[in-house]
Amino acid sequence: MKNPNGYGSVYKLTGKRRKPFAVAKTIKLSGGKQKRVIIGYYESRKEANMALAEYNRNPFDPETYKTTFYEVYEKMIKQTNEILSEKTLKIKKSLIKTFEPIFDVPIRDIKLVTLQDIIDNETCSHGTISLKKSLCGQVYHYAMKMELVNKNYADLVDINKKKEKVIERKVFTGEEIEKLWKLSGIQEADMVLVMIYTGMRIGELTDLKIKDINLKERYCIGGNKTDSGKDRIIPLSNKIMDIIYKYISSDKTYLFETLRGKKIQYNNWREKKFMSLMGEMGVKHTIHDCRHTFATMISKTSASKTSIKKIIGHKNFETTEKIYIHSNLNEFRKVVDEL
Repeated sequence: MKNPNGYGSVYKLTGKRRKPFAVAKTIKLSGGKQKRVIIGYYESRKEANMALAEYNRNPFDPETYKTTFYEVYEKMIKQTNEILSEKTLKIKKSLIKTFEPIFDVPIRDIKLVTLQDIIDNETCSHGTISLKKSLCGQVYHYAMKMELVNKNYADLVDINKKKEKVIERKVFTGEEIEKLWKLSGIQEADMVLVMIYTGMRIGELTDLKIKDINLKERYCIGGNKTDSGKDRIIPLSNKIMDIIYKYISSDKTYLFETLRGKKIQYNNWREKKFMSLMGEMGVKHTIHDCRHTFATMISKTSASKTSIKKIIGHKNFETTEKIYIHSNLNEFRKVVDEL
Protein backbone atom coordinates (compact mmCIF):
# COMPACT_ATOMS: atom_id res chain seq x y z
CA MET A 1 0.00 0.00 0.00
CA LYS A 2 1.32 3.41 -1.00
CA ASN A 3 1.96 5.90 1.80
CA PRO A 4 0.08 9.24 1.80
CA ASN A 5 1.80 12.25 0.22
CA GLY A 6 4.38 13.76 2.57
CA TYR A 7 4.37 10.70 4.85
CA GLY A 8 7.76 9.42 3.74
CA SER A 9 8.87 6.13 2.23
CA VAL A 10 10.74 2.91 2.92
CA TYR A 11 12.88 1.26 0.27
CA LYS A 12 15.45 -1.52 0.07
CA LEU A 13 19.01 -0.78 -0.94
CA THR A 14 20.94 -3.01 -3.32
CA GLY A 15 23.84 -5.24 -2.32
CA LYS A 16 24.57 -7.13 0.86
CA ARG A 17 23.99 -4.84 3.81
CA ARG A 18 23.34 -5.46 7.48
CA LYS A 19 20.63 -2.77 7.40
CA PRO A 20 19.30 -2.71 3.82
CA PHE A 21 16.02 -0.84 4.45
CA ALA A 22 16.23 2.95 4.29
CA VAL A 23 13.66 5.42 5.58
CA ALA A 24 13.41 8.70 3.66
CA LYS A 25 11.33 11.78 4.29
CA THR A 26 10.99 15.21 2.65
CA ILE A 27 11.24 17.91 5.30
CA LYS A 28 10.92 21.67 5.26
CA LEU A 29 14.02 23.70 6.01
CA SER A 30 14.18 27.23 7.32
CA GLY A 31 13.31 29.65 4.50
CA GLY A 32 10.63 27.37 3.09
CA LYS A 33 12.97 25.09 1.14
CA GLN A 34 12.46 21.35 1.14
CA LYS A 35 15.00 18.57 1.40
CA ARG A 36 14.73 14.82 1.18
CA VAL A 37 16.69 13.26 4.02
CA ILE A 38 17.44 9.76 5.27
CA ILE A 39 15.91 9.13 8.67
CA GLY A 40 17.78 5.89 9.23
CA TYR A 41 18.67 2.38 8.08
CA TYR A 42 17.09 -0.82 9.42
CA GLU A 43 17.43 -4.59 9.24
CA SER A 44 13.82 -5.30 8.24
CA ARG A 45 11.04 -3.52 6.41
CA LYS A 46 8.80 -3.86 9.45
CA GLU A 47 11.37 -2.12 11.66
CA ALA A 48 11.79 0.63 9.03
CA ASN A 49 8.02 1.22 8.80
CA MET A 50 7.80 1.45 12.57
CA ALA A 51 10.63 4.00 12.59
CA LEU A 52 8.88 6.08 9.92
CA ALA A 53 5.63 5.99 11.87
CA GLU A 54 7.47 7.03 15.04
CA TYR A 55 9.12 9.90 13.19
CA ASN A 56 5.77 11.18 11.93
CA ARG A 57 4.42 11.07 15.48
CA ASN A 58 7.49 12.74 16.97
CA PRO A 59 9.58 14.50 14.28
CA PHE A 60 13.23 15.11 15.05
CA ASP A 61 16.26 16.62 13.36
CA PRO A 62 17.75 13.81 11.21
CA GLU A 63 21.23 15.16 11.86
CA THR A 64 20.70 15.09 15.61
CA TYR A 65 19.34 11.58 15.18
CA LYS A 66 22.83 10.43 14.26
CA THR A 67 24.20 11.45 17.68
CA THR A 68 26.10 8.44 18.98
CA PHE A 69 26.16 6.95 22.47
CA TYR A 70 29.64 8.31 23.13
CA GLU A 71 28.76 11.76 21.79
CA VAL A 72 25.90 11.94 24.29
CA TYR A 73 28.30 10.86 27.04
CA GLU A 74 30.78 13.58 26.02
CA LYS A 75 28.07 16.27 26.01
CA MET A 76 26.90 15.12 29.44
CA ILE A 77 30.43 15.18 30.90
CA LYS A 78 31.14 18.59 29.39
CA GLN A 79 28.04 20.04 31.05
CA THR A 80 28.85 18.53 34.47
CA ASN A 81 32.63 18.80 34.25
CA GLU A 82 32.87 21.83 36.53
CA ILE A 83 30.91 20.25 39.37
CA LEU A 84 32.59 16.83 39.30
CA SER A 85 35.77 16.12 41.21
CA GLU A 86 38.85 14.90 39.38
CA LYS A 87 38.47 11.52 41.08
CA THR A 88 34.83 11.16 39.96
CA LEU A 89 35.73 12.08 36.38
CA LYS A 90 38.48 9.48 36.39
CA ILE A 91 36.06 6.80 37.60
CA LYS A 92 33.50 7.68 34.92
CA LYS A 93 36.15 7.54 32.21
CA SER A 94 37.07 4.06 33.39
CA LEU A 95 33.48 2.80 33.65
CA ILE A 96 32.38 4.10 30.24
CA LYS A 97 34.96 1.90 28.49
CA THR A 98 32.62 -1.03 29.08
CA PHE A 99 30.27 0.40 26.46
CA GLU A 100 32.96 0.79 23.79
CA PRO A 101 31.13 -1.64 21.43
CA ILE A 102 28.33 0.94 21.07
CA PHE A 103 30.40 4.13 21.18
CA ASP A 104 29.77 4.88 17.50
CA VAL A 105 26.17 3.67 17.36
CA PRO A 106 23.41 6.33 17.21
CA ILE A 107 21.82 6.16 20.63
CA ARG A 108 18.34 5.94 19.07
CA ASP A 109 19.37 2.68 17.37
CA ILE A 110 20.62 0.92 20.49
CA LYS A 111 18.32 -1.84 21.67
CA LEU A 112 17.79 -3.12 25.18
CA VAL A 113 19.13 -6.55 24.20
CA THR A 114 22.46 -4.94 23.22
CA LEU A 115 22.84 -3.22 26.58
CA GLN A 116 21.86 -6.42 28.36
CA ASP A 117 24.48 -8.42 26.44
CA ILE A 118 27.17 -5.93 27.42
CA ILE A 119 26.27 -6.19 31.11
CA ASP A 120 25.89 -9.99 30.98
CA ASN A 121 29.41 -10.35 29.65
CA GLU A 122 30.90 -8.40 32.55
CA THR A 123 32.99 -10.44 35.00
CA CYS A 124 33.61 -7.75 37.64
CA SER A 125 31.85 -7.53 40.99
CA HIS A 126 28.16 -6.80 41.34
CA GLY A 127 28.96 -3.41 42.85
CA THR A 128 31.08 -2.38 39.86
CA ILE A 129 28.45 -3.61 37.42
CA SER A 130 25.89 -1.50 39.28
CA LEU A 131 28.09 1.55 38.80
CA LYS A 132 28.38 0.83 35.08
CA LYS A 133 24.63 0.44 34.74
CA SER A 134 24.14 3.68 36.66
CA LEU A 135 26.47 5.58 34.33
CA CYS A 136 24.67 4.16 31.31
CA GLY A 137 21.43 5.36 32.86
CA GLN A 138 22.88 8.85 33.24
CA VAL A 139 23.79 8.87 29.54
CA TYR A 140 20.25 7.84 28.59
CA HIS A 141 18.73 10.40 30.94
CA TYR A 142 20.78 13.10 29.24
CA ALA A 143 19.72 11.74 25.83
CA MET A 144 16.09 12.09 26.92
CA LYS A 145 16.73 15.72 27.81
CA MET A 146 18.15 16.17 24.32
CA GLU A 147 14.98 14.48 22.97
CA LEU A 148 17.05 11.79 21.27
CA VAL A 149 15.27 8.90 22.97
CA ASN A 150 11.91 8.46 24.67
CA LYS A 151 12.91 5.73 27.11
CA ASN A 152 15.80 5.04 29.46
CA TYR A 153 16.72 1.51 28.40
CA ALA A 154 19.44 1.33 31.05
CA ASP A 155 16.73 1.22 33.73
CA LEU A 156 15.46 -2.00 32.16
CA VAL A 157 18.83 -3.76 32.18
CA ASP A 158 18.81 -6.64 34.64
CA ILE A 159 21.79 -7.30 36.87
CA ASN A 160 21.80 -10.94 37.76
CA LYS A 161 23.04 -11.05 41.33
CA LYS A 162 23.52 -14.80 41.05
CA LYS A 163 26.41 -14.10 38.71
CA GLU A 164 28.17 -12.01 41.28
CA LYS A 165 31.69 -13.26 41.72
CA VAL A 166 32.33 -14.31 45.31
CA ILE A 167 35.81 -13.25 46.32
CA GLU A 168 37.40 -15.73 48.67
CA ARG A 169 39.05 -13.95 51.57
CA LYS A 170 41.95 -15.66 53.27
CA VAL A 171 44.22 -14.48 56.01
CA PHE A 172 47.98 -14.27 55.83
CA THR A 173 49.39 -17.17 57.81
CA GLY A 174 52.00 -16.72 60.52
CA GLU A 175 54.61 -18.16 58.17
CA GLU A 176 53.63 -15.70 55.42
CA ILE A 177 53.80 -12.75 57.82
CA GLU A 178 57.25 -13.92 58.89
CA LYS A 179 58.31 -13.87 55.22
CA LEU A 180 57.07 -10.29 55.00
CA TRP A 181 59.17 -9.29 58.01
CA LYS A 182 62.24 -10.78 56.34
CA LEU A 183 61.49 -8.59 53.32
CA SER A 184 60.98 -5.48 55.46
CA GLY A 185 62.95 -2.62 53.98
CA ILE A 186 61.29 -3.12 50.63
CA GLN A 187 58.52 -0.50 50.55
CA GLU A 188 55.74 -2.76 49.25
CA ALA A 189 56.48 -5.34 51.97
CA ASP A 190 56.41 -2.61 54.62
CA MET A 191 53.11 -1.30 53.25
CA VAL A 192 51.56 -4.77 53.48
CA LEU A 193 52.80 -5.14 57.06
CA VAL A 194 51.31 -1.77 58.03
CA MET A 195 47.96 -2.78 56.54
CA ILE A 196 48.06 -6.12 58.36
CA TYR A 197 48.78 -4.47 61.73
CA THR A 198 46.42 -1.47 61.37
CA GLY A 199 43.51 -2.78 59.30
CA MET A 200 43.83 0.15 56.91
CA ARG A 201 42.60 -0.22 53.35
CA ILE A 202 45.14 0.41 50.61
CA GLY A 203 43.44 3.69 49.67
CA GLU A 204 43.58 4.82 53.29
CA LEU A 205 47.26 3.96 53.52
CA THR A 206 48.25 5.74 50.30
CA ASP A 207 46.24 8.77 51.47
CA LEU A 208 47.93 8.81 54.89
CA LYS A 209 49.83 12.06 55.38
CA ILE A 210 52.75 12.41 57.78
CA LYS A 211 51.03 15.35 59.49
CA ASP A 212 48.22 13.00 60.52
CA ILE A 213 50.55 10.67 62.42
CA ASN A 214 51.07 11.17 66.15
CA LEU A 215 54.28 9.32 67.01
CA LYS A 216 54.18 10.14 70.72
CA GLU A 217 50.64 8.85 71.22
CA ARG A 218 51.11 6.07 68.63
CA TYR A 219 48.10 6.67 66.43
CA CYS A 220 47.18 8.19 63.11
CA ILE A 221 44.03 9.78 61.74
CA GLY A 222 42.81 8.15 58.56
CA GLY A 223 39.97 6.48 56.73
CA ASN A 224 38.18 7.52 53.57
CA LYS A 225 35.74 4.89 52.34
CA THR A 226 32.59 5.27 54.42
CA ASP A 227 31.09 7.85 56.76
CA SER A 228 31.65 5.47 59.65
CA GLY A 229 35.31 5.03 58.77
CA LYS A 230 36.31 8.58 57.88
CA ASP A 231 38.85 10.40 60.05
CA ARG A 232 38.93 7.61 62.58
CA ILE A 233 41.64 7.13 65.16
CA ILE A 234 43.88 4.22 64.13
CA PRO A 235 46.23 2.91 66.85
CA LEU A 236 49.73 1.93 65.78
CA SER A 237 51.16 -1.32 67.10
CA ASN A 238 54.65 -1.28 68.59
CA LYS A 239 55.54 -3.93 66.01
CA ILE A 240 55.34 -1.48 63.11
CA MET A 241 56.68 1.68 64.73
CA ASP A 242 60.18 1.13 63.31
CA ILE A 243 58.59 1.02 59.83
CA ILE A 244 56.63 4.21 60.50
CA TYR A 245 59.74 6.06 61.71
CA LYS A 246 61.75 4.88 58.72
CA TYR A 247 59.39 6.48 56.20
CA ILE A 248 58.84 9.80 57.95
CA SER A 249 60.74 12.68 56.40
CA SER A 250 60.33 16.45 56.51
CA ASP A 251 60.43 16.70 52.71
CA LYS A 252 57.54 14.28 52.19
CA THR A 253 53.76 14.73 52.28
CA TYR A 254 52.61 11.11 52.40
CA LEU A 255 54.05 8.36 54.55
CA PHE A 256 54.51 6.14 51.49
CA GLU A 257 55.33 7.75 48.14
CA THR A 258 56.76 6.76 44.76
CA LEU A 259 60.47 7.04 44.06
CA ARG A 260 59.72 10.41 42.46
CA GLY A 261 58.01 11.69 45.57
CA LYS A 262 54.50 11.39 44.15
CA LYS A 263 51.36 9.92 45.64
CA ILE A 264 51.05 6.18 45.01
CA GLN A 265 48.27 5.20 42.59
CA TYR A 266 46.32 2.05 43.46
CA ASN A 267 46.20 0.33 40.06
CA ASN A 268 49.88 0.86 39.36
CA TRP A 269 50.91 -0.28 42.85
CA ARG A 270 48.69 -3.34 42.76
CA GLU A 271 49.92 -4.58 39.37
CA LYS A 272 53.60 -3.66 39.60
CA LYS A 273 54.32 -3.94 43.31
CA PHE A 274 51.80 -6.00 45.27
CA MET A 275 51.33 -8.78 42.72
CA SER A 276 55.09 -8.94 42.16
CA LEU A 277 55.67 -9.23 45.91
CA MET A 278 53.12 -12.01 46.24
CA GLY A 279 54.78 -13.83 43.33
CA GLU A 280 58.19 -13.50 44.97
CA MET A 281 56.78 -14.96 48.18
CA GLY A 282 55.04 -17.74 46.26
CA VAL A 283 51.60 -16.94 47.71
CA LYS A 284 48.24 -15.78 46.39
CA HIS A 285 46.48 -12.97 48.20
CA THR A 286 44.33 -9.94 47.45
CA ILE A 287 45.18 -6.58 48.97
CA HIS A 288 42.00 -6.73 51.06
CA ASP A 289 43.33 -9.91 52.68
CA CYS A 290 45.55 -7.61 54.75
CA ARG A 291 42.51 -6.00 56.35
CA HIS A 292 40.85 -9.40 56.70
CA THR A 293 43.98 -10.68 58.47
CA PHE A 294 43.90 -7.74 60.88
CA ALA A 295 40.22 -8.33 61.67
CA THR A 296 40.90 -12.01 62.28
CA MET A 297 43.90 -11.35 64.54
CA ILE A 298 42.20 -8.64 66.57
CA SER A 299 39.15 -10.83 67.15
CA LYS A 300 41.44 -13.22 69.05
CA THR A 301 42.68 -10.53 71.45
CA SER A 302 41.08 -9.24 74.65
CA ALA A 303 39.43 -6.38 72.74
CA SER A 304 35.71 -5.82 73.18
CA LYS A 305 33.45 -5.91 70.14
CA THR A 306 32.90 -2.16 70.50
CA SER A 307 36.63 -1.47 70.42
CA ILE A 308 37.09 -3.70 67.39
CA LYS A 309 34.37 -1.88 65.47
CA LYS A 310 35.87 1.49 66.31
CA ILE A 311 39.41 0.49 65.35
CA ILE A 312 38.37 -1.11 62.07
CA GLY A 313 35.97 1.71 61.25
CA HIS A 314 32.67 -0.13 61.07
CA LYS A 315 31.02 2.22 63.54
CA ASN A 316 31.47 5.96 63.81
CA PHE A 317 32.63 7.73 66.95
CA GLU A 318 30.01 9.77 68.75
CA THR A 319 30.98 13.31 69.77
CA THR A 320 31.31 12.33 73.44
CA GLU A 321 33.59 9.44 72.52
CA LYS A 322 35.85 11.78 70.56
CA ILE A 323 36.13 14.05 73.60
CA TYR A 324 37.41 11.16 75.67
CA ILE A 325 39.57 9.72 72.90
CA HIS A 326 42.72 9.60 75.00
CA SER A 327 41.18 7.15 77.45
CA ASN A 328 40.09 5.01 74.52
CA LEU A 329 43.57 5.18 73.01
CA ASN A 330 45.09 3.44 75.99
CA GLU A 331 42.78 0.49 75.41
CA PHE A 332 43.31 0.56 71.64
CA ARG A 333 47.11 0.57 71.94
CA LYS A 334 47.02 -2.39 74.30
CA VAL A 335 44.84 -4.27 71.82
CA VAL A 336 47.07 -3.77 68.78
CA ASP A 337 50.17 -4.56 70.83
CA GLU A 338 48.67 -8.01 71.41
CA LEU A 339 48.72 -8.77 67.67
